[in-house]
Amino acid sequence: TLAPLTIAPVPVKDTLIAPLGPDSARSVGPKTISAIVHAVGDTGVQGVFVHFAITRTLASSSEAPAVYIGDVGKPSTTDTTDGSGNATRTLYVLSRRLADQALVAGTKLDTVIVQASATYKGAPLSGSPVQIIVPVRVTISIK
Repeated sequence: TLAPLTIAPVPVKDTLIAPLGPDSARSVGPKTISAIVHAVGDTGVQGVFVHFAITRTLASSSEAPAVYIGDVGKPSTTDTTDGSGNATRTLYVLSRRLADQALVAGTKLDTVIVQASATYKGAPLSGSPVQIIVPVRVTISIK
């Protein structure tokens, strides 16, 4: 196994669409976020722990967060890179918990920023931490 050298964000291609549905179960918007760890020659490195942390969130209207990082709907902020060097989590926006009424009404676009970091033998990889920028829009989908 090659030693990991660098970490890079995988750019988010589309806006995270958070539906505002008739209930909380249908008012969740997910978006996959990823980082990639490379060794020499852009070879992906398997088995590296990548930690994800929200550094800019959206205000919540309650004590519970409106945005979290998880895996299959459960909070989880760490992933291990696969054979291609990719580490992936899902960013969830719970639109019924958003405090910003313009965002909830769908008239405003906002942004969540996630930081991904990794170390090797106690030292940060080159580029660590990296930022993953996720644009967020709420759409009303009462059905």
